[in-house]
Amino acid sequence: MGRPSRAPGLGDAHYQEYRAFILGSDGRVQDSVDLFCENEDEAIKAAEQLVDGHDVELWQRESRIERFNGLGQQLPVLMCENVNP
Repeated sequence: MGRPSRAPGLGDAHYQEYRAFILGSDGRVQDSVDLFCENEDEAIKAAEQLVDGHDVELWQRESRIERFNGLGQQLPVLMCENVNP
């Protein structure tokens, strides 16, 4: 996981920083929301609440954590190895 960071205005509590990307029907990013959560489970719940007819992807740094379709359903996150020719 990423390093804990202090979320603005949240006192001395340490939180993980995540980012939720709201995707358009063409799959391109329309907007993003920074999320400061205690753990991955909380971040997933917070990102799921952002689903409103658009797909949402939850990321922590360069790692995709979860993807939700526009109906609020979790979609599988497929991991592929980088194969160099």
